[in-house]
This record gives sequence, structure tokens and C-alpha cells, in this order.
Amino acid sequence: MAGQVQFYVNRVHSIGGVTTWSFQAASYMANRYRTRVVTVNTGAQPTDGEFPGQVTEVFRDPEDALRVGDDSGNGSTPERPTKPTKTTKPAKPAKKPVKPTKPVKRPKPVKPAKKPTQPLGAVPSNGSRQEPAEFTNGAMQSRRQQLHHSAQQAIESAELFIPNYLDFAYELAARSRASGNESRCIGICHCDHDNYYSLLSRYEPIIHSFIAVSPRCMETLIRRLPEREPDIHLVPYGVESPVEAPIDTYHGPIRLLYSGRLSQEQKRVFDLIEIVRELDSHRVDYTLDVVGSGPDRESLIDAFAGAPRVEFHPGVPHTAIAQVYQNHDVFLLPSQTEGTSIALLESMSSGLVPVATCVSGSEDVIVHGKNGFLCEVADVRAMAQCIAAIAANPVKRIELAQQARQTVRQHYRIVDQLAAFERCVQETLEKPLVSIDAARSVLGRALRNQ
Repeated sequence: MAGQVQFYVNRVHSIGGVTTWSFQAASYMANRYRTRVVTVNTGAQPTDGEFPGQVTEVFRDPEDALRVGDDSGNGSTPERPTKPTKTTKPAKPAKKPVKPTKPVKRPKPVKPAKKPTQPLGAVPSNGSRQEPAEFTNGAMQSRRQQLHHSAQQAIESAELFIPNYLDFAYELAARSRASGNESRCIGICHCDHDNYYSLLSRYEPIIHSFIAVSPRCMETLIRRLPEREPDIHLVPYGVESPVEAPIDTYHGPIRLLYSGRLSQEQKRVFDLIEIVRELDSHRVDYTLDVVGSGPDRESLIDAFAGAPRVEFHPGVPHTAIAQVYQNHDVFLLPSQTEGTSIALLESMSSGLVPVATCVSGSEDVIVHGKNGFLCEVADVRAMAQCIAAIAANPVKRIELAQQARQTVRQHYRIVDQLAAFERCVQETLEKPLVSIDAARSVLGRALRNQ
């Protein structure tokens, strides 16, 4: 390879599943390709021991570098000391429950074709076409000069861009090809959310291959981009399972865990309040640990103020999360949307029983009543009932935990996921280049919409 494979991540979200996947993939490929993790607008934050291989910080323009560089903090909300809290504020009544959750059938993955049906971005150029004004040599040079030198270096050095979920990284991929560099791009749908589908649709002309992390994500991408179906690959997440140990036969309060981003918009973390209210009303003996950070953390702490069974903890490094799982029985995931939750897979591999909403990824991993429980989104009463059933039957809990562990260790192995990802990389590097005209058109639209 003449250039590098560049993975783009946002340092602020370094504990999230998307970034975890990026580090795993970059580390795996580091010995095969010139792989570099690229962080965007991150500033002078510590990276030792957190990123695999080489790390480059990229800024959009000089002003961004100065602004972030002057920020001595890491941009996150300060953590409060961990302490037991109890709800003192009245919570809103739970919504009327829906019908009891039924088991869901696992959809069959769509088999992707190995080769595109026609050259990507095949727009012949005979030299007579007049370039748009914004892409004359002078205008292109002017726009390049607006970028920070780190972004210019990223454009010039990469042979393969993997932007993940960052609009600016896709812009850099478009700039690279529009400037005549022989670069390619892999777009990844990490979540069943319109933001991902819109981003991938917007940059579709410069994307050589698409990766979907769940059958639902893949099916939606195919509906939105039917002409690109041969280039869309199903590559479910995998996790590295810890050393297998006997399922804990602990007989105290049922130990509940939520670990992830504390955001209501996607994760519906305030549903935890209603779940706890339901458990209290049915006198279920439980504890709940909430691990993580996010925009709604402080509000959630306030809502739980004074609840003796609920404790909050800062986010922990990915290398330490296995120990957290070992001290719990049930993993809660009340999300509105997911791709496939890596935390869900990791917890199940560690022997926790999942109680989750029936969303992308979870609906494929969990077989209701066999290795966990699925509930409709926002059905807090159903989730509480599932928790109560687990707490009331320790023998059944152990059986569910064993099945949960077996499911992940058989079907969601990190080695399988990374091998499939590498096959996609190799195939992408063999595909025809996108035409420069197509890349310039995409870049022009992106710049006009800023």
C-alpha cells in the first residue's frame, strides 16, 4: 500500500461501542496495513495506552486547533463522588403498558454480493467538461488553505478512509479523491438511526463499500440505496470473551447494571427511574449500578437523589469493564435505538442476563425467555416484571446466564468479526476508484451545506 488506512474516532466518546470497535479493528490490522487511528478536534488530551498503533490528531481549521488546545479539560462533565442516592422528586407516571412481549424471530441476514455490478462513480471525463467554479485550481487551493495542516496531511496520506460516524471525516475522504488522490472509503452504519442513514446517503457516491452491524441496519440501507446492494456487507460486532468461570450463585439482592452513555435521546436512561419505581412497588430486592457519562448524567443523578439502592459510577476504561460485569446478575438496556450494543454482547459473554428493548441488534442476539428478555421500547412495567421473574427464580437465572454466555461465545466472536472486516477492506482496495468529478460534486454539496 502506498498510503495509510485511517480510522476516524471522536476522543470524547472513547468509551462508546463505536470507538471500541474502531480500536479493535485498527489494532487487528496494524500488522497487516499501515493503520492509523485519527482523532478529530480532540486537543491535548492523554492518549497513552488508549489507542492502538499510531495516533494522529486532526483539526478542521487553525481556529479549532487553537480553541481546543487552550482547553485544559477534557470537555466532559465533572464526576460527582460515587454515593448511594434515593429518589426524592416525584417521577412522571409510567405510560400505559403494552401487551406482554412476545418472542421475536431472528431475521435471516441478506447475503451480499462480492463484486459491484458496475464501476463505482463511472463518469467518463474527456477533458472538455467545464469545472464548477468552486473547483477551479485557484478555488480548490483556497479551500485547502482554510484547513488545518493536520487535515491536509490526512488527505494526502490516506489510501483508505474509514470515517465511522464523523461528517468531517467523510468530507476529508471527499477532498482526498477530489484532489486526485487514489483513495477509497468504507462507510459504516453503526446504529439504526436516521442520522447514520442520512450521512451514508449524502456521501454515497464516494463510498466504495458499506458495512452494516445488524440485519435491520442492512435491510434499511438496502431500501434507501437499492442500487448499492452488492456493496453492502453484514458484519455484526464481535467481542473478546473473558476466561470462562462458573456462573455466580449469589443469593442476595438481584444486582442490576446499566453501563453506557447516559443520554435520554438514544438510550432512554430516564426509563431506569420508572423501572426502579415498579420494582419498589412490587418489593423486589435489588441494587442498581449506573456506570458511564453523558449529557443527561447530572439530571439522572438528581432524579435518583436519595435512593439507597442506586449508585452512580464514572465510566471505566474498556480494559476494566470485565470486572464490573462479574459483580452483577442482570444487564439493562432500555434504548430507543441501537446498532448492536457491544456492552450487551460483553455482558452476556460474562454471564449476565439481558433485559433489553426489542431494537436493532438486541432482537438478533436475544431469544426471549431463552437467553434473556425483550420488551417493547418504553414498556418499563414489562422490563420490571422480567427483572422480578429473574429475582424470584435463581435456578432459572443461572440457566438464562449460561445460555446468554453460550450465544455470544458461539455467534459473536471478535475474531470472526475482524476477519470479515478485513475481507471487506481487501475487496474495497481492489475496487475501481470513484471519478474525480463525482467526488468534487459530493464535496461541493457538503461545503455549501456547512
